[in-house]
Amino acid sequence: MDQSSLVRVLSVPWDVTSTYRSGSHQSPRLIQSVMHQLDSNHPFSDHQFHFEFLSPDPRIYRLQKAFKDSAVGIIEALNMGRSLSGHDISTRHQINDASVEVAGIVFESAQSYLDAPLILCGGEHGVGLGYIRALASKYSNVSVLHLDAHMDCHESYFGFNYSHASVMTHYSAIETISSITQVGIRDYDQKERAFQEKSSTNFHVFDDYALHQSMFEGLAWKDTCDRIIGTLSDTVFISLDVDVLMAYLCPRTGTPVPGGLSYNQLVYLLDQISQSKTVIGSELVEVNIQGDNDWDANVGARLLQLLSGCYS
Repeated sequence: MDQSSLVRVLSVPWDVTSTYRSGSHQSPRLIQSVMHQLDSNHPFSDHQFHFEFLSPDPRIYRLQKAFKDSAVGIIEALNMGRSLSGHDISTRHQINDASVEVAGIVFESAQSYLDAPLILCGGEHGVGLGYIRALASKYSNVSVLHLDAHMDCHESYFGFNYSHASVMTHYSAIETISSITQVGIRDYDQKERAFQEKSSTNFHVFDDYALHQSMFEGLAWKDTCDRIIGTLSDTVFISLDVDVLMAYLCPRTGTPVPGGLSYNQLVYLLDQISQSKTVIGSELVEVNIQGDNDWDANVGARLLQLLSGCYS
């Protein structure tokens, strides 16, 4: 098979800091189980893609198992307004250390595959920190296209320094990340705005309602996509949180929010980016599958296929 059609998927089964719904650590395995549903056609690429799912590092499985239940207890206590015990505080420190360890494991794993298309599949948002650090050691002047309902710019969340809600805080601290463009944002705290304003990394925010307001008033989606693309450097990393989409496409995602992009809005935006930018890496996160309903996994599989077309 032609090398250009081979796409590797780096699975990271970690969702210890999820603060609403848990379960996204299972999504890499469950998405893989439905990949046979995809036909070979692609909306905007002539390539036929073969996916190779890399085996998750067993150390991540062990860390997930060791800390998930404790993290749930800590989050529940804080949500109920209860004070944490000394043991809880100590455990939270250990979870922060474990998050650093996961990032290190992902960094090591990703470094072996930087010369060919690689998509990271989480897991909660934040599992790609090691991957983007590996890319940043190879490329300069990288823009992040962050597709999400949330800003993810908390400096810490529930005391978790590497929370899913803090991922762009850490991405912006990487020296070779020149800018972060956020699309679909519709749920954020003013503290996150304040963080962006003081950050040395440029943030470009395309609020979800503002995007739709423009369309309601006659602006074509193509023109909006041109504006988005105009904020990006030539070299782009795509961070796709499934909750950027309308909720019916991801009903079980960790932190659902009304509103969002339609599937074909996303397809068109990625198509335009594939034609105008060099995509060096991407991640798909926050897909969550519960019970026997595999709709979320099916959508996740198709999102992996869409991201693959951005590399060709």
